[in-house]
Amino acid sequence: MRSMKYLIYSFSYMKNKNKFWKLALFTSLPAVLIGAIGPLPRLFPFLVNFLTEDYGFLDVFFGVTGLKPVNAALLPVTIGIGALSFSYVAAVIERDMHVGDFNFLYWRRDVNNNFFAYLVLVFFLVVGGELILILAAALISLWLAVFGGAKVIALVLTVVTLIGALVVITIIMSLLLMWPAVMVHTGMKPKSALVHTLRLKKAKGSIAVALVFPFLIFEAVHIGAMTFDNFVVNIGAGIITTMIYFVFFGVHFPVLVNTVYYDVAGLEREDLNRMSIWKRK
Repeated sequence: MRSMKYLIYSFSYMKNKNKFWKLALFTSLPAVLIGAIGPLPRLFPFLVNFLTEDYGFLDVFFGVTGLKPVNAALLPVTIGIGALSFSYVAAVIERDMHVGDFNFLYWRRDVNNNFFAYLVLVFFLVVGGELILILAAALISLWLAVFGGAKVIALVLTVVTLIGALVVITIIMSLLLMWPAVMVHTGMKPKSALVHTLRLKKAKGSIAVALVFPFLIFEAVHIGAMTFDNFVVNIGAGIITTMIYFVFFGVHFPVLVNTVYYDVAGLEREDLNRMSIWKRK
């Protein structure tokens, strides 16, 4: 049960007073934009057609990384949108946990205070994640070249490679999760905040579960939605489930950042009290 600790904390926060639905209003548009222009890997279709298609390097590269020319060119825009969305939602959550005041009154100030910290995090996560996926694509191309006549072996090695890449990405996300919170709360510059973040003792396994579990649930739904025979329904269901996941992750991630930081730093959370500190006599 300890491995579910931060997942429970995050879900408990989002459930309280319907905060998830209120915050989701601000992640819906970014989710649509990121889903439309973001470099999204197409791993399920890639694996489903692995044995029947003759993949070249570009097929592998585009399927694993999602870095088609247009998506790659718009990568800075994708990073900016993600950082903007996270920075505002995180600011609302931070104020709620710090003083028990959950509202949306200070958009410009909130974004200004948090944007740089989340821009740094999103940049490193996206670029780092893509570099890992590029390496995975190179290895998969190698498996196809070496085991071209035995595609089952190539498929097994490909699945192992992709699982390994996703595990590494999850570990990196777990290690860097509190980085923006440390920058915002302490005023440290990125390098100093990174060193401090890596030194903090935290339940990395519990953080990893909180990151991966929702992804696995939505991915299972996504795969189920894309098994319909009707092409239009198939594509539509895939797009809808992808958008829903990004709306959810846009709230869940900043909630997780702050719940983990407050727990690890031993700070008292005012959102758990019944009344804002401003309203107390």
